[in-house]
Amino acid sequence: GVMASYNRIGPMETCTCRGLNYNILRQEWGFIGTVATDGYSKDMTGKYMIIDNQLYAGAGTLLFIGSWSVENTGMTDNILQSDYGKQMIYENAKNFLYRYANAGASGTVLDLTPYWMTFVIALELILLGLILLVLFKVVIPALTGKGKTAKKSGKPGKTLIAILIGIVVIAAVSGGFALKYDKEGKALRAAYEGTEDKTAAKTAAAQVQGVTFNFETGDYEFAGAGNAKEYRVRIFPVTDGAEEELPINESQPIRGGKDSYSGNVPLWSLTPGQTYSVRVLATFEDGSTTISDPVQGQYIATYARISGGVTAVIEGNTITVTMDADALDDSYSSGADYEITLRSGDQVIEIQTLKNDQIDSEESEESGSSGQTTYNAVQTFTVENPDAEYTVTVKAVSNSEIYISSEESEEFAVTAPPAPDPDAPDAAPADDGFGASDGSEAGGEGGEGAPGEPAEGSAP
Repeated sequence: GVMASYNRIGPMETCTCRGLNYNILRQEWGFIGTVATDGYSKDMTGKYMIIDNQLYAGAGTLLFIGSWSVENTGMTDNILQSDYGKQMIYENAKNFLYRYANAGASGTVLDLTPYWMTFVIALELILLGLILLVLFKVVIPALTGKGKTAKKSGKPGKTLIAILIGIVVIAAVSGGFALKYDKEGKALRAAYEGTEDKTAAKTAAAQVQGVTFNFETGDYEFAGAGNAKEYRVRIFPVTDGAEEELPINESQPIRGGKDSYSGNVPLWSLTPGQTYSVRVLATFEDGSTTISDPVQGQYIATYARISGGVTAVIEGNTITVTMDADALDDSYSSGADYEITLRSGDQVIEIQTLKNDQIDSEESEESGSSGQTTYNAVQTFTVENPDAEYTVTVKAVSNSEIYISSEESEEFAVTAPPAPDPDAPDAAPADDGFGASDGSEAGGEGGEGAPGEPAEGSAP
């Protein structure tokens, strides 16, 4: 594990810096353990460490001082009640359990020696003692002519031959059991370390087929693999054309038993524009696994659907589409372009793209504070039939600089220009030379003269 300090990178504390704890530490350096805070207490909430940001950054282990509770940590509903928050908790818990299972200082000693190996070792020691006893008490005296049997016949007797045959048989049986147990012991250790050879099992087990993945929404579909008991959708970064060994994200376990599956994987940990590879891991009852062929694509972040701020007006044969802050505030500053589709009924008449650099923006200032941003975002279409009914839709699209898009907006009707309001004071009437511009009293309150006539003493 790694401990984050109280230091800050500019205004950001190190334990909430995703660039440091995730991009550099995990993606570039391949670290897969846990990142813990320095001492942390309730009084520090919102001052030194903000736990919501910390979980997002991948530093999910609190070195908490004092009475532990969710309220004391300062964790908010942004984490507890959101899908991406739950995914963050899951990722940090997974990192913690990985560290615990693989830490040499965890205080857990795992002895993989089977219980029956104790009896085998004891038997081998007994056999070794018997072999030495027979060797020194029977065999050597018989061969040297000092044994009783050898003295009578001048050659080894039947008893010696039987003893030798018994020793050979016992040694052979003991060796066979030893080789068998050694093989089984190696298999147990290989299974624990994850290095077992499952080639045969993988060949026999079915592989997941028909994998599709939407790199904008995280939606997936695939066909089941035989009798697999569990599936996981895994997302691997692709760097310089090569798929990395460790996944950057994966789905929750998906229970087997169906012919087809669909669902969604949160994409909050992905980087827009980065290429990723998606595979589906299938796990079977016997512990064997298979993994699907990869589906690759670039992650494209998704903006909110444009739901307002679009006006379309037709004058003659020209349709002018204008977008204001309600349509652009969410995506313009990130460099998105805008795809505008003109329709007449169900027929697409024309599609045009308004480039980001074709839009002018200006932030108004009111009393020294920042006001609303105003935009000059206009696109025109030329139509042959000005009497037809038209609609337009707009969506943010990615380009060579960014990888962000939105769903297509609702349809906005193309309308005629608004008629002038006869009640609106478009312009002030000309001065009639009598000090009044609308035929009212010239003399004002208390002035003399009839309405519409000059006051007494004024020039005719």
